[in-house]
Amino acid sequence: NLSLEYFDKRVDDRRESAEKLRARLNDLGVRTVGPPADYIENGYLNVTLHDPEARPRIEAVLKELGIGYGNVYPGAMSRQPASEKYLAGKVGGEQADLLSKSVLNLPLFAWMKPEEIEEVCNAMSRALETAGV
Repeated sequence: NLSLEYFDKRVDDRRESAEKLRARLNDLGVRTVGPPADYIENGYLNVTLHDPEARPRIEAVLKELGIGYGNVYPGAMSRQPASEKYLAGKVGGEQADLLSKSVLNLPLFAWMKPEEIEEVCNAMSRALETAGV
């Protein structure tokens, strides 16, 4: 309840950080995923897409540089045990598998400072260069 007073500002700030990060990453040639046209996102996820074979090399450099990363989509929904009986053969397939192997999430949080965004982008630039992308 204590944070409800600040909730809107927190989400707005996160959206701004997402926009800045996405724009900077796009300048580096990183494919990013944003909200569909006419939708307002909450700035929760920062999704970047990479060649599945290059992603582990990129992750290794980010780890070496102390930049957090993750993958909130570790596999296709249709392949998850809880969904398999409902979704298998109906959605997903090879394209969903490929996509889940391509996703890399980078740090994004409310009150992210411009220098923190720049640190993430500089690390990504170095990772791409080192990974030969």
